Amino acid sequence: MVKKIIDMRNNGLLEELTDNEKILNVYFLIEEEKSTAYHLVTILVKTNLAIYVARRGNYSFESSGGGKSTIKDVLRQIFKKQNSFDDFSIFCVKNKDLNEIEDEKIIEINKLPEAIDCKDIVEYNFQRFKKFINEIKK
Repeated sequence: MVKKIIDMRNNGLLEELTDNEKILNVYFLIEEEKSTAYHLVTILVKTNLAIYVARRGNYSFESSGGGKSTIKDVLRQIFKKQNSFDDFSIFCVKNKDLNEIEDEKIIEINKLPEAIDCKDIVEYNFQRFKKFINEIKK
């Protein structure tokens, strides 16, 4: 599947999606090792036509500032387009695997990286995710 690296902030995802594109899955890939004060998240949005990738650096469930507001912005965009959060996954991935996904030279994604056991990290991020969804639905 063809990959497009985009900035999903400020309606970036909605601007990229065409009218005949349907979101099939959304993957929140949490880095195993913190690259900042928080575990950052790579976001993959799989549609019937492409996979959109938002690089780490702007998105974090753990943040209380900019990372939090930008990930909530992406969730709002997905909800606006799809009106459902049934097809999402949150899992932890090795940082080197995220680097490969975010590499602009690689134009296709044939499979998702292997999830690793980071139960505490995933559980905390999942709780924050649910909280953000509830805030968005209000």
